[in-house]
Amino acid sequence: MKLPKDQPFWTSVILHLVVILFLFLATIVQAFKPKEKPHVFEMVEPNAEVSESQSNPVPLPPVDVPEVELTPVPQIDIPPPPPPPDPTPRQADMPPPKPQMVSYEDFLKTNPVKNPPRQTQTPRQQIEVPQIDVPRLVIPRHPTNTNTDRPLSQAQLTELQRYSARLRS
Repeated sequence: MKLPKDQPFWTSVILHLVVILFLFLATIVQAFKPKEKPHVFEMVEPNAEVSESQSNPVPLPPVDVPEVELTPVPQIDIPPPPPPPDPTPRQADMPPPKPQMVSYEDFLKTNPVKNPPRQTQTPRQQIEVPQIDVPRLVIPRHPTNTNTDRPLSQAQLTELQRYSARLRS
């Protein structure tokens, strides 16, 4: 087996080996890494002294709060709202006008087309396709007069017959 001497092949081989080496080293490091031991919590009943202290809380000393005088809030006269305006139809309340139907000719009169599209048709060129006369292509089963210098072998004749059969089909 001949190994290729091109640089992309060897670059690919080296990069694959580096990745495989890295994965191997990561696996080894994970295997020898010390594992944390799980911490187990134990449920125990609290002592009697602790439960009594929780049921009888210690009273706190009273706190002196100074008296603060509140100033009265001044009364503000709020004017009554203005009366509603007379109900007159506004522009926003009116329905939009219906669009008028315009014929295409009238539309073109008001909006002329600057570059009318060209409607020129190029005549198609007549392409002459040679007709294949299949019966003339048929190779006789045993050709007697051939134009070639050497006669065809039996295998070549069989292949030519298969080829002409495919042409006919």
